[in-house]
Amino acid sequence: MILQLASRLGGETAAKLAWPSVEEIVHERGSALAKATRGSVLVGSFQRDELRELESRGWWLPHGLSEDEFWTRLRETGGWFDPYYDYRDWSTASQLAGGKLSVFPLATRKRIAAGAGGLAEGFLPVETDESSSAQGNDYPLRLIPYRVMTLASGGTTLMPWLLENLGVLTGDAWETWAEINPKTGHELGLNDDQVVRVESAAGSFRARLRFFAGAQPGLVNVPYGLHSAVEGWGQAEGDNPLRAVGARHDPVTGLPDWYTTRVRVVPI
Repeated sequence: MILQLASRLGGETAAKLAWPSVEEIVHERGSALAKATRGSVLVGSFQRDELRELESRGWWLPHGLSEDEFWTRLRETGGWFDPYYDYRDWSTASQLAGGKLSVFPLATRKRIAAGAGGLAEGFLPVETDESSSAQGNDYPLRLIPYRVMTLASGGTTLMPWLLENLGVLTGDAWETWAEINPKTGHELGLNDDQVVRVESAAGSFRARLRFFAGAQPGLVNVPYGLHSAVEGWGQAEGDNPLRAVGARHDPVTGLPDWYTTRVRVVPI
């Protein structure tokens, strides 16, 4: 499914996942092991100990097989293993040609080197998003998407009992809800249990507002995952809060930035 999706997306994603099937990936990686000057296809315990001893002394026994013959032997024996691994040699954990270890990603190291003040109090220099601070009046709240334990398996829509007991702390079920601190809600003129639309500059979604004393003031906590549905077990009326997040990414890690989105809550 992932390979098919990558093919449909095209561009760089399709180029990096250009295999037609998972079987082709396994075949390619398995055949490439034929050129490795270490390891062996699975063998008996006596021969395994022999290979471990040889490799620990810097020796390796060539298998003498072509790539196709090696792939056939690999499937027949059930796998490949490396009988000797030197846990004291940290270069084996490196992806750099010189065997060095990179603690920070290359992009992060460049930013540290370019920074005038270097590291301040142990924190990485992170560029501020001026557009986020400028949205304070139009979008006074910050969105916090989260996943409740009853949605952790990803298959909750197949389990009506879990749909009936989604919000353990708030008592919500069968629909997406938005948790907000009662004080924040009163300041914005909102009411508990009303249907609202949570809007950001990137998008919006529908939810039922829930005053919850456990919510931090100024935040909107919304569970995600209820927007998926499977026919036959009842339909959950859930919307996807990630619509409001958009395609933002964290400047340091490159991961999706889900927790800096500014939003407003509008009654429907």
